[in-house]
Amino acid sequence: MSTFTMLPPSLSINRNGKIVLSVAQFCVYNYELPDTNSFNVNHYNGFTVYRSLLHKEFRGLSIEKVSQIASTTWKIADKEFRLFFGNYANQINSAERNISPRFKLFEMNPKRKWKPCNQQIKYLFVEREEYMRHEYEKAVEEFEFVSF
Repeated sequence: MSTFTMLPPSLSINRNGKIVLSVAQFCVYNYELPDTNSFNVNHYNGFTVYRSLLHKEFRGLSIEKVSQIASTTWKIADKEFRLFFGNYANQINSAERNISPRFKLFEMNPKRKWKPCNQQIKYLFVEREEYMRHEYEKAVEEFEFVSF
């Protein structure tokens, strides 16, 4: 019985001098890494950057499946690969800080505390569906065909 070994994800440089990502077992080849200014959040670490790139590549898959793929390949990636993405995330975080201003004097003071209300939200959806069902039933009953 032979064991199947997965190839780790890899980074290389293409003809244009851009760094590209390849994850062979999931058929991702030569995916160009975007500029660090193109990310719109500034709390990234290496894994979240890697996962977001895979999510952009696998647009048709669910987030759970993409996260599973990212986790599996991240575990078998070598140390240099992880270190590169850690540095890349730091560049993204510092680039975003330079772009968007931070207001040091601003403090957020919410007026009320939010309580977890999952049951209340579910009830509101059911209540809204009932209300809309009655509205549409009235509209269907009052509907009259008009001839031209």
